[in-house]
Amino acid sequence: MARNDVLVSPYYRPDLVQIATIIEMLSLMCLLIAVSFYLRIATRREFCHRNLLVLLLGHPCVHVSIMLLRALRHLLFFLGYLGPISLKIINYVSDTCVSTSFVIVLGYSIERVVAMYYVHTYETMWTKRPTLGIGLFLWSICYSAFLIGLWHMDILKNAMAYGTQMVMFALTTLFFIYLRVRSGRIYRAVAEKKDSTVEERYLSARNLKAAMLLMRLAPFKCVTNYFSFGIYFWCFEMNSPYYFPLYSAIYYTISQLQLYAQMLLTIYGHEVLKEEFMLYQKQFESAWGPVPESGPKGVKQKYWLSNNRVNV
Repeated sequence: MARNDVLVSPYYRPDLVQIATIIEMLSLMCLLIAVSFYLRIATRREFCHRNLLVLLLGHPCVHVSIMLLRALRHLLFFLGYLGPISLKIINYVSDTCVSTSFVIVLGYSIERVVAMYYVHTYETMWTKRPTLGIGLFLWSICYSAFLIGLWHMDILKNAMAYGTQMVMFALTTLFFIYLRVRSGRIYRAVAEKKDSTVEERYLSARNLKAAMLLMRLAPFKCVTNYFSFGIYFWCFEMNSPYYFPLYSAIYYTISQLQLYAQMLLTIYGHEVLKEEFMLYQKQFESAWGPVPESGPKGVKQKYWLSNNRVNV
């Protein structure tokens, strides 16, 4: 699933490709469940500005779309309907989603820079419609579609295409470094400001908490983006299509693990999301029940039956 991906037969180690594909699809099933839980947790309670929420919800959806396209490719190949045209379409859409999952991190940083600039009033802006968040999300998709389109048509050469993406990564890193310094200064300024109202302190505190959420997520995304981009270049630019079936299965399985880690960092990066996650965990335990405690005869053991606790 890259610009120069073609149907090849035979290909390198079909036995390993089959095993890697099975692992990839089983992981995808678990990933779809995890993403659905993540979306429910993130939308149950208000914890950040709606502009940021749009990006936090849209990012995993774009990322999982890449994996669904992989599943579609495998299905068409298995049924014998995967031809050169359908493969090119899948490769283009997949590369667009991959690029969007990279570029949208820049959207995070832009949204937070705006939030820091209007630190005391940002929470009262765009309350009816998250125009900024939607705009940044759509810009990430359109930019990626345009760039990948030029690249797939060979109008844009490899050096320019990869160089443009690296510039985006560098800008994202610089924005987050600025955000780190800026949020620390503003946090101290808010704490030392004595004439601010309770509402101003609450709105400023919520704004800064959202910024601290990205302080944990941003380094992970910046580092993994560089690594993912480098591995992508090595897999699909420095090797022949003879190796693509195996290398792509490994690459996209690792990409799934990246999304798992991203969602966990997001959840544990904010108190509200962490509380909702723990609530879901308790509900799961109450529905299925913990493993019965073993012990000598006469010792009470606790079971869950029909969501009711029964002592025997």
